Amino acid sequence: MKPLSKYFSDTLSAFPGLEAHQFFQIHGLRKNSVHTKPIVELRISSDVSFDVVPSLIFSTYSLYTRCVDQKHTLYIIIDARQCSDECLYRFLEAVRPAASWLDGTIDCILWVVGSSLQILETAITTDLILSRVRNIVTDIEGIAGHVETSNFSTNLNGLIDPSVTQHFFHLRFCLEELLKRTHRTAKLYMQLHENMKRFKAPYDLKTIDISSLRMQTDELDKQWAGVKDEADVVFLRHRGKILCDELQTQYPVLEHLDPFLYSDAVKRAVSGFEEVSMVMQKSNSSFAKRLKSLRCALEAVEFLNYVPEVGDGNNRLTSQMKQVEAKAAEIIKHMEEAGGRLEAVTHLLEEGSIADADRQSISEALDTFRSFLTNSEQHITDVRRIVQAALDSRILIDQIC
Repeated sequence: MKPLSKYFSDTLSAFPGLEAHQFFQIHGLRKNSVHTKPIVELRISSDVSFDVVPSLIFSTYSLYTRCVDQKHTLYIIIDARQCSDECLYRFLEAVRPAASWLDGTIDCILWVVGSSLQILETAITTDLILSRVRNIVTDIEGIAGHVETSNFSTNLNGLIDPSVTQHFFHLRFCLEELLKRTHRTAKLYMQLHENMKRFKAPYDLKTIDISSLRMQTDELDKQWAGVKDEADVVFLRHRGKILCDELQTQYPVLEHLDPFLYSDAVKRAVSGFEEVSMVMQKSNSSFAKRLKSLRCALEAVEFLNYVPEVGDGNNRLTSQMKQVEAKAAEIIKHMEEAGGRLEAVTHLLEEGSIADADRQSISEALDTFRSFLTNSEQHITDVRRIVQAALDSRILIDQIC
């Protein structure tokens, strides 16, 4: 048989649509009870799915065990008034495979029968589970002789309204959901913290393999994104606070049903959620810083690798700059000569006796030549500025390296 889950949610998810509170009620530990055991009320009849019963019993025991530093075995009241011998046989057959899991979880079973069950007495002495616990057989009138009426439901002439226990069952489910998701999230972040130790920012960047550093950065980013998107983390981020508020406001109304579980489990669950929430915030900050440091290191290594490539080009630029300067001086000399020539002929339009057609040709030639000189001078200036900027960058790179 596969292991029983210690969580209600796992049990109920395996049986979609199951309304467990219709046949399984947890009355817990009560102030006015002479028993020091959580009380559970179970109805067995032909309409009950017996396959889920072992998991419900085990998850109830596990819930109380997780809430305190001691084990609380269960006191189970079984309503077998509508159970035939065949029905009881099927019930025992369904529970028997879980004997090793249920061993030590039950202190006493109070059987409430309507008529004699022929196989019950035999089962009590021979069944693997029943033979190891106390068994009491009574009718409905005799229940109060063993358990106070305030500790079982009106279905058995007790004082507990089933609708109240239904609501309490829902709150227990919420409590367990919070405990389970908080625990799993804490383990997840602990594991991520251990993994993060492998992702340390390098110190000697000149000896770093850029491919390895890039892989580390991508892996840490992927792990962190996976944690942030994990179902339990998303649930706590969006529903955790709401669930805490619901438990803290609604549980006190039902505190008389189980003050033990309220005062202990709810406080532990809320405290655990608050601690994990703080861990999540601090961890997210740490992961962000570590990821940023790796990315900065990667950027620095890429830059250091880029420097030699730029250096070769800048060396060529230095040589070319001298050629540019020499060429610029030669061109400037020609431009100055051309400018003087331009100034020398401008008087022709004013002083010379020139036909209109020729005057137009000379005017256009002067304009074209003047524009050419202006553009050439600007082009020389731009080329010198660009080459000088490249050389200045080289100086800065040399200073960094």
